Amino acid sequence: MELDRLPRLPARTVRVVDSRCELAESPLWMSEAAGLRWVDAVRGELHALRPGGHERWPVAAGVVSAVAAETDGGLVLTVDDQVLRRADGPGVPSTVLARLPGRPPGERFNDAKAGPDGRLWAGTVCPDLPGAGALWSVDPTGELFPHWTGISHGNGIAWSPRGDLLFFVDSGDGTVSRAAFDRDGGVGAPEVIARVPRADGIPDGLAVDARADLWLAVWGAGCLVRLRADGTPTGRVELPDRNVTSCAFAGRGLDLLAVTTAADDAGPSRGGSVYLLDVGRRGVAGYLFGAVEKRSGDL
Repeated sequence: MELDRLPRLPARTVRVVDSRCELAESPLWMSEAAGLRWVDAVRGELHALRPGGHERWPVAAGVVSAVAAETDGGLVLTVDDQVLRRADGPGVPSTVLARLPGRPPGERFNDAKAGPDGRLWAGTVCPDLPGAGALWSVDPTGELFPHWTGISHGNGIAWSPRGDLLFFVDSGDGTVSRAAFDRDGGVGAPEVIARVPRADGIPDGLAVDARADLWLAVWGAGCLVRLRADGTPTGRVELPDRNVTSCAFAGRGLDLLAVTTAADDAGPSRGGSVYLLDVGRRGVAGYLFGAVEKRSGDL
């Protein structure tokens, strides 16, 4: 995949949120009333964009890598090697739902999303042990289930509109994979469908639109790449910030693409904003932790 040879896709910037995050990640559309959530992973903050404006508040010490919604409007967060539950708002306590077993040492959660089966699905990374990460799922009782191993840096997760395919990014290997998925929690063997050469950037977060196309954030490349479900790239959307981290469809009609970014390691005064883009596509509502098939936007 040669990013500079891909055609530019039309995109209109609807809004820029100057959130000044060090590492904005995991955009999550909840509902028209509740709005959009994302995390600043390094600072341990949760951010909200509601009709009243942008807010932020601290939620945990450690790397807060992802946020997902529960059926009751509460939130689930991955923080270092833990999965935490908490209400949606500032100044409320968190409870520990699950913790990685500690083997291999140093394993921590990275990107995570609620799936069609009501579980939280999360990739992990071991910074000192390449290839020692895995794909895990967590059920509402806190039970952990290991799935794939041999992952270098588990990252973006998304499902096809029908929920029968799981897409997964391994940033360490620069790959996007696809696997069969069923609502009983079964996931097939991964098949690599796309690779991003390290010289072009690092594949990061992932979203799927209603036409079953993928939208892939590419760290270091200042762009999103659109791919077909078989991994064929069809174009790119350029952004002002170099380190593009993730994306999710948002808005009342899921007709805006919310794109998170991180501070530019080559110039830290830039980056860390959130962009709301009109890319001419609609998305598919995300799933809720603890409910089979129930989706966000219905809270």
